Amino acid sequence: MHDIMKKGLVSVIMPCFNQGNYLPEALESIISQTYPNWECIIIDDGSTDHSEKVAKEYCQKDSRIRYIYQENAGVIAARNHAISESIGEYVLPLDADDTVSCHYLEKAVHVLTTDPSCKIVYGKGWLTGEKNEPFILPPFSIEGLLRDNCIFNSSVFRRQDFDNVGGYNPNMKEGYEDWNLWLSLLEKGGNAHQLDEVVYYYRIQSKSRTTEADQNEQKLRLQILENHKELYLRQYTHLYDLHAAFCPSKWWFKMKVAINRLKNR
Repeated sequence: MHDIMKKGLVSVIMPCFNQGNYLPEALESIISQTYPNWECIIIDDGSTDHSEKVAKEYCQKDSRIRYIYQENAGVIAARNHAISESIGEYVLPLDADDTVSCHYLEKAVHVLTTDPSCKIVYGKGWLTGEKNEPFILPPFSIEGLLRDNCIFNSSVFRRQDFDNVGGYNPNMKEGYEDWNLWLSLLEKGGNAHQLDEVVYYYRIQSKSRTTEADQNEQKLRLQILENHKELYLRQYTHLYDLHAAFCPSKWWFKMKVAINRLKNR
């Protein structure tokens, strides 16, 4: 881990696994930023396609782009590895098949520098690929975040806050690692800010990790609960009052059972 972080620098962390066809579009969306103070670390998670060739070509074009290769270990290990090699004050995770708007970094940094209580900045989203429609999330609240993830994975946060909570949790390797991180960042206070414009373009593919996570939803939700049991216990009564309006019945039943187990330990 680097001991010195460059003030104002945004480290864009771009895991890539056999996404060479999409990598140029993702990188061009970073190169076109109106905020020039960034570095981009492409972390190749054992790709077998032409990802390395594409990445190295971009490294030659722009000195702000770096390439790191690792044996396949999954997206959590890739992100944690790349962030440990980064030197920015801020971090933006961006998958190699997604893109962001040209003003995203500029507006996110402005919020984080003017509001010390803000831990996470994100914006509105748009689905691409197999869909072409708004990516709608509910408005942020800590109560809402306890019920479901309402923050995009490509959000901007401070590197120091990330280090303070230990990074992405390896026990979320099957999905929802971003939701788990947001809960960790906000567990002891602070807030998240949503920009009032589309800044994130998420590519939908039939074999995406989001699809896999949906298939393991109950298991992953219970892992979230275990990881943040004290936070859920503090909010338990309020959540119980609201469960009929916001929570699927099967999930809420399992959640109540799990919370009761935690309370009785």
